[in-house]
Amino acid sequence: MKFHPVASCLLLACILSTPVAAVPVARDSAGSILQEPPAIPYGPGSSWIVGHELYAAGDLDEALPFLHMAYRHAPDVVPVAREFAAALQARGYFEDALEVMDDLVAAHPDSLAFRYDRARLLVQLGRSDDALRDLAWLRGRRGVTDDMVSLEASLLSAQGRVDDAMAVLREGLDLFPDRAPAIYLGMATVLERNDRVQDAPAVLREGLARFPGDKGLTLALMEALVRSGRHEEALAAAARADSLFGLPAPAVTDSLEAEDAGTGAEESFRIELADLYFRNGDSSRGLVILEAMDRAGELALQPSLYLARSLLHTGDKENGRKLLDRILHRWPGSGRAWFLAGRLAEDGGDLPGALENYDRAVALAPRDPELRLALVRGLLLAMDEGGDMAPPDSLLESFPRHVKAASAMVPPADHMGQMVLGYAFRRLDDSERAGSHFLLAAEDSSLRFNALIQASLSLDRAGDVRRARQTLETLRRENPDNAEIANSLGYFLAEKNLELDEAERLVAQALETDPGNGAYLDSMGWVRYRQGRLAEAFDYLIRAVNVLPDDPVILEHLGIVLRDQGQAAEAADMFRRAKGLGGDAIRLEELLREVTGPGHE
Repeated sequence: MKFHPVASCLLLACILSTPVAAVPVARDSAGSILQEPPAIPYGPGSSWIVGHELYAAGDLDEALPFLHMAYRHAPDVVPVAREFAAALQARGYFEDALEVMDDLVAAHPDSLAFRYDRARLLVQLGRSDDALRDLAWLRGRRGVTDDMVSLEASLLSAQGRVDDAMAVLREGLDLFPDRAPAIYLGMATVLERNDRVQDAPAVLREGLARFPGDKGLTLALMEALVRSGRHEEALAAAARADSLFGLPAPAVTDSLEAEDAGTGAEESFRIELADLYFRNGDSSRGLVILEAMDRAGELALQPSLYLARSLLHTGDKENGRKLLDRILHRWPGSGRAWFLAGRLAEDGGDLPGALENYDRAVALAPRDPELRLALVRGLLLAMDEGGDMAPPDSLLESFPRHVKAASAMVPPADHMGQMVLGYAFRRLDDSERAGSHFLLAAEDSSLRFNALIQASLSLDRAGDVRRARQTLETLRRENPDNAEIANSLGYFLAEKNLELDEAERLVAQALETDPGNGAYLDSMGWVRYRQGRLAEAFDYLIRAVNVLPDDPVILEHLGIVLRDQGQAAEAADMFRRAKGLGGDAIRLEELLREVTGPGHE
């Protein structure tokens, strides 16, 4: 903000012609003087210009000394005094700011602006009674504003003086007739905040009698009636409002933008009331309202979808399915409707059918992240299931494209979505991006444990050993008694051939908790192998295989120990079994060649 040059000259003239007076100084929280005027070669006028520019730029600490000097020389120049007071207040020097405002009010006793500024400053100092005296004075003057009246009523309400607050607001109705609906809302708020919820509907009805077309008052009345437990009256009020405002017929469309088109009854107050019940956890009342409107043919697409989703969520699958069939017939271009059809098919165990519906949903609403994520998640499940559940080749080919599109849409705060994306990028062998998504998912406390473990695994696969270890150590600090984490960190160190004594200690802690755990036995076997203690490693790994005979990693570890003990045939058998059970084929082929030579198959 630049200071106008003409105004600057006039202000400088005022400052230079004003005698120096005794004025308050800014003090710190301990009462010490904040800072004397700066010992710099600036006169009072120049100090004002510098201080004003610094204040406008937000440099309060730098501005205060200059503004202080200007004020010392010109306490009666209003712009100087007001800006000095504002800077003091912004820095938290309320008492000093109040002294400046007191002088301004004394010098200009008829100024509403100065008295209102002082009242707000008194509120910040916790001196409500003094503020109320200023505000009462203001209310009796020509030029009072609705903000002044509102502040007075708010202070009275905070003191529990409900009748006084209501009287002030009623006076405001006469002073500001164009603001009357907002004032009625304020009156209802005063009553509700002072445990007089039952009285609020009467005030709001009074407002609606004067302003029958005000939607804000109608919504507030419905909410007040719900909070008062007067549910039939709330529904009647919503129905009257729908009758008054008119209820457009829901449009039928098969366009690709059906989610945004033909919303019609979304303006319905009964739908607003149903939504209020859902938000308050009273879903049964919300469902009753929506089902009645559905039977009357009054629901547009969005509330119809909301009702179908609610029915399916509450377990009323039969009625939910029937409604969904009607929605798909009426709005075949709704991606959200096909998404719900996919969810219904998936819940029924029909994963191929679910994928078909998710794919269609994404085609209809390609910018909807929830739909895209549902397709990605469904494809992951189908790929894991395999067999009859395996997705068609066309969908498999599109998987990378859907994953990348979803990663650009799903917000960081959607932690479950980030978890799905982590698994998806792992499936694409993009371990670095998988780790990043798992770390975002870990910001959710309910997902943190598993997300950090998966992040560590992914970062390790990406070759980022430092961050992988840091992630495991974070988990260890947060869960010092958790055996799984102790084992994971111990195995990680053994796998990297790092700090083997620490690795042994960590895995031993895990085994103390669960001595028969096959994964923990494998970890200790691998620690012993890294330590060169082959006999002990063999014993632990044999025990691990007995617990988990089909684990390819354990079989590979046992094969390596057998190889180093000179038992090549037995080692080859372990490597073949590990490969057949889904172990790392390339690495196992190399191990087989080591013990059998070329042509081992």
